[in-house]
Amino acid sequence: MNSEGNRTLILGVHDIDPGLLKKHSANISYTTPIATYPSIRTFLYPHPHIQKLPTEPSPLPLLVFIHGLGGSLTQFHPLLTSLVNVAPCFGIDLPGCGLSSYSPKSWAAYSIEALATLLAVAIDQYRDKERGQKVVLIAHTGPPPETKTASFRRILYIPDLVFDLFRRWDRRGGPNSPSVSRFVGETADLETKNLQLRFNQQSKTPVWRRMAWGTLPTYNTKGEPVGGLPGKKIWAGTHVPLLLVAGESDNITKPEEVTKGEDFGARGKDIDPDGRLSLTKGVTNDVTDHVGPAGLAKSGNAANGGKRGIKAYIFPAPASHALLYDRHTCRTLSGLIQDFFPKHIDSRLSLGWQLQYLTTSGKWDVKNLEKWKAINPVSDVMGDTFVAMKTLREVDEIHTPIPFAQKWKGKIYAVIDISHESPVYDPAQLEKGGIQYHKLPTVSKIPPTIDEVRDFVSLVSRLEEEISAVQPPDGAQKPVLGVHCHYGFNRTGFFVASYLIERKGFSVQGAIDEFERCRSPGIKHEHFIDTLFVRYCVGLQRASTL
Repeated sequence: MNSEGNRTLILGVHDIDPGLLKKHSANISYTTPIATYPSIRTFLYPHPHIQKLPTEPSPLPLLVFIHGLGGSLTQFHPLLTSLVNVAPCFGIDLPGCGLSSYSPKSWAAYSIEALATLLAVAIDQYRDKERGQKVVLIAHTGPPPETKTASFRRILYIPDLVFDLFRRWDRRGGPNSPSVSRFVGETADLETKNLQLRFNQQSKTPVWRRMAWGTLPTYNTKGEPVGGLPGKKIWAGTHVPLLLVAGESDNITKPEEVTKGEDFGARGKDIDPDGRLSLTKGVTNDVTDHVGPAGLAKSGNAANGGKRGIKAYIFPAPASHALLYDRHTCRTLSGLIQDFFPKHIDSRLSLGWQLQYLTTSGKWDVKNLEKWKAINPVSDVMGDTFVAMKTLREVDEIHTPIPFAQKWKGKIYAVIDISHESPVYDPAQLEKGGIQYHKLPTVSKIPPTIDEVRDFVSLVSRLEEEISAVQPPDGAQKPVLGVHCHYGFNRTGFFVASYLIERKGFSVQGAIDEFERCRSPGIKHEHFIDTLFVRYCVGLQRASTL
């Protein structure tokens, strides 16, 4: 990260911090006209090919992620795994939230004005101002309805000690507590409940109170809000494309807030009465889905000015406030965002368009094409769970998403991409073809870390549960999981072997042999094999050293 601010790299602050965020985060000091925030967790993931893409009328927009009251940047992790491939991504943990320090402690430093100023200063530090880079805001949650502002304010008069005791009482029952169900619903899966419990536990009472107080407006003699979160008047004055999304069973931000199209200047709405995911038909600013390089300047100007596009979706019950990180909704949400970007903001914000542009201009392809072509695309099934793959290639005639999905749908349930780079194919085409796509970036030549293996094992375990929940037709073999780095040998073999050892009862040598039998010549790097033996050596203990 290039910055003039003071910084301290985050190293092992939280074991549970996702690898993607941990690798691309630092704690930065920011000074605004209102306050100095000495340690703000700052995430920046530059788009690896931004310099190769057209920069007129400006570079790719910067995607900025803003969490809500009591939240943290980690809540965006499921979205980030996809969106980092589309555009440069940036976000912070607001002061006292996530991995940012609770400092300063003055109430004024947590008002909406103060936090908005902090965001503006942080964004300005990383935005390419010289070339006019635009910003796209992706935010979670919203204010309490005006009818509940007074009662919400009364709650905040309760002293910290009493308020904290109530929160502890509310968390009785852990993942099945009222504090969790309020956000994710009683029918949420255990993984989502545990995530919400973690977020609730990380939320500090003094910070929550300060931020909550700062969101509340006062009202003048005309009943108009003053201060606090922006109301109808301010929203009606915005002239940018808007994508509004809610869950039908959201108890925190009611779905009715989304359907109030008139509050945002929309002329109509069409939300299905049965709560199905549907499109609000309001004012739209349709930008061509895919245009060539010559049309970029015109498309960019159209998206950045003029009318605003307003689209609204309501996820059917039991979709809740946890849309961002509930595995049943996060992928669909990501798809809606990626569909909205090129149509209403900038046509370059399409991974498919980027791939076509870069491959036809010779700027993006597999590292060694001849070597890639010589490798078997998909291995035999190993451990009744995996097939190892070489990366797909957008411009290939066979090993490319659409033909791949047509051939392997029902046989391969999901593809796990462990390469460090953005994929050289469009994952959205896999998903449209019925095969899930998951990204767990790792660095080549280096054995995957313990944290990376933990994330992989957790993901595969969850996917296996999903597969087991779907009963295959009589006599049909259950689908497996495809894993690929670049060629599908070393990192892929390490992760597959680790899972076979941890969850399938294989010995270290047995797992290595199984991978080699199905994906000859197996794991090529000797130091990868050595690391597997060290990591899974039963009874090995580290003695104290001088």
